[in-house]
Parts: sequence; structure tokens; C-alpha cells
Amino acid sequence: MDYSIFEDTMVNMNFMEIEKSAKNGYIVLLPISVMEEHGPHLCIGLHPYLCHMKCKLIKSKLRKMDINSIIAPPFYWGMSQATCRFPGSFTCRKETITLLIYDIIMSLSDFGFKYVFGVDEHKDLKHCTTMLDAFSIANKEINIKAKYILPTSALASNRLKGDESNILTFHQTNISRQNYNYISLHADDRQTALMYNYFPDLVDIDIASKLKPTNLEAKYVTDWLKGGDITKYLSPNGYVGDPASYKDAVGNFDDVVDAIAASIENEIKH
Repeated sequence: MDYSIFEDTMVNMNFMEIEKSAKNGYIVLLPISVMEEHGPHLCIGLHPYLCHMKCKLIKSKLRKMDINSIIAPPFYWGMSQATCRFPGSFTCRKETITLLIYDIIMSLSDFGFKYVFGVDEHKDLKHCTTMLDAFSIANKEINIKAKYILPTSALASNRLKGDESNILTFHQTNISRQNYNYISLHADDRQTALMYNYFPDLVDIDIASKLKPTNLEAKYVTDWLKGGDITKYLSPNGYVGDPASYKDAVGNFDDVVDAIAASIENEIKH
């Protein structure tokens, strides 16, 4: 195993390379995620790893569109709303997150960058609203265009119209739930498939293949979407869905990456 969430990011660059990137008009992709439990078959670093991979793929796609980008050091100290009672699920206070995101964006502005796009892999409502607030403040107070990337499907739950200055929207096809017999929310077939595709050594397939499907009543999903704590509704093993069906799930970010890259292109070229 030889995986690193610092690969192809600013972390492995010297200051002169970063300075040159800013002067040449590179945009910044800021990976955002959390350290959070994902059942007995997946590591707590699932979100940082998948977000890193998504950013690398977006960067590659943008390069083909003649748009240069650079990946900032990953941020992975967000909120773990739904899994906060499980060991390994780190969660930070809203004010801590807001200040950190603000300072990161301020630093990028001081370096000379003009655009920063927050690429998030975590969907908990309280986490997202905190990020939205942080990007809103930064966008107003710092001399940089700071955009938090959201799928259009998340606008309603976040009470957004889609034209807010602190967000960039993209249309995501419904590929996250492959086994429609079960409500999939966490450490399910989709996340297992993604990890097994991109980071196979970090998936315990023997365990995943033996996990029984777990369901969650619709009323609890509604509660979660409103920002409620659904920890008590998760299975004792910390997953909701059918991880064993990972072979039938879409294990890549192709559609998502294409949609995000297109939105970024539209934002900076029009």
C-alpha cells in the first residue's frame, strides 16, 4: 500500500512553484472532508482519500480543458453529525471550522490566487451549512472568489436558490444508490465500490462481502436531512445500506468529475 492524500498537492511543492502557479492564474481546488467511521470494512479516512482522488481527477479534466489548477493541502476536520457517537468520528465546533476555512482562504489570497473551489466529499447537513457560512464570509471579506461546490440536489435541503455568490452548483446524476431495495446513506455499496476501485488495500472485502443489508425508515432519513442526529438509527456496525453489493455499484467519479469541471469552466470563462 502506497497511498497519500498529499500526492499532487501543494504539500509536495516548494514556495517558488506555488508562487509561479498563482502568477500564472492557476485556480485552487480545496479538498474538504472529515475523519469518520465507515463500518467494519472501511477506514475512517474514507472521505479524505475519496476527496483527494476526486480533486486529482478534476485537475486532470480541467487540464484537458486548458484550465490550470492546483490542489491545496487537504482539510479534514469538519463535522461528523450522523456518526458522532462512534469511535474514530472526529467532529469540530462550527466556530473552529469557520475560522480555519477563513484562514486557509486568506492564505491562498495572500499567495496571489484569485479563485478557490471547495470540493467536499461529506454530506452531513450541519457540516455543509458550516462550510457554506465559512465560504460566504470569506467571499465577502477576502479578495478572492471563494466557491463551495454543491450538487443541485443539495440546494433545497440547504435552503439555497443556486445563484448565491459563495456556491458553485453542478448537476449530479443519481448514481449513489445502486441497490434500490435498501436506503443507502453510509458505508454502503457505493462508497465501498469507490474505495475498492481507487484504494483497494484500504477495504476489507472479506468483511464487506459478509455484511447483511440494513435499512433505515424514510422518516429517519428526513430527520437526517433536516440536521437531526441519526446515530442511534445506524446499525451497530456503523453502516446503512448494502455494502456486500459493491460489485453492482458505480465505483468511479467519472460523471461527477465531468459535471464539476464543466461548472468550473463556465464560472471562470464567462
